[in-house]
Amino acid sequence: MVNHEKYKNKIIDKNTIQQYSDFVQSQWDKLDEETRARLEGFGGGKKYEPVPVYNKSDCEEVISGQNNTWIVLGRDRPGSKATGFGGDASSGAGSIDICVGRASREAKESTKDGKILSVDNDFKSDAARIYISQKTTIDKNFGLRPGFQGNAFPRSAIGMKADLIRIIARENIKLVTRTDDINSQSGAIGVIGGIDLIAGNDDKDMQPLVKGHNLREMLFYMLKDISSVTQMLHDVVLTQQVFETVLANHTHIVTTPPGPTPPVPIGVAAPSVELMSGVAIKGAKTMVQDYPSHISSVINQIMLRFKYITPGIGSYICSDANNTN
Repeated sequence: MVNHEKYKNKIIDKNTIQQYSDFVQSQWDKLDEETRARLEGFGGGKKYEPVPVYNKSDCEEVISGQNNTWIVLGRDRPGSKATGFGGDASSGAGSIDICVGRASREAKESTKDGKILSVDNDFKSDAARIYISQKTTIDKNFGLRPGFQGNAFPRSAIGMKADLIRIIARENIKLVTRTDDINSQSGAIGVIGGIDLIAGNDDKDMQPLVKGHNLREMLFYMLKDISSVTQMLHDVVLTQQVFETVLANHTHIVTTPPGPTPPVPIGVAAPSVELMSGVAIKGAKTMVQDYPSHISSVINQIMLRFKYITPGIGSYICSDANNTN
């Protein structure tokens, strides 16, 4: 027996009922709760739900389940019977289409006027799909941007689409290109195709990935150069301070003005009070601000090396697990 209390709030809602044929809709309200719950599939029982009729081609073998699940063995067909390389009578275009949820939430058994609703492949709206084809235009079929790799065709291809996709490996995952010199159409593969990661199907601002070891090496030399420049600046400041101190304390002999007779020393000029005051103020600033700043800069650069470009320490910029060429 079915536990009515457990399931009473889960019985088919009115929106779902409208997806059934007129006959099913007319009979549903006549059913008792026990029968409704049984037809809802609780506990892994059979579930009656709307499944559209697939518009089958003559070349296709169709395996379908009770819950809008499909496996179609045929030829390349991204849409109606006339589409793809199967539609234009190409050979070597065999395909296996695994699909669940044809028409997704819009799946119906019939139209409002009672006609049987038949559907074609819809790579945009069908709920989830794994598509394997011997010859197809995979990017065009799924509406993908070309990115750096372009939309080459015809080619054998596998496409997957769903609300969410997870590729899970207990050991590791490799994304590898150019394992052969000839493609499935007997054409020579002239270039090594890369891997595009395109978020939002928007390829307007795509940029190359960075090689971590090369970046680390470049940053190491940049930090080394910055340290050298900082040291040079520190040396210049020290030299400048010595020069300014000497200048501030400078004295010289005062002579009589030149005339018919040679100048005669008459005394020694005192150091400039204004210059000594200025040098004293600047020297205080150098001691309080500039020297600590130089030392702090050197320390920060050393810390940056340890934090970002030293393996196994802090926020090392290279991944411990993921690599690219």
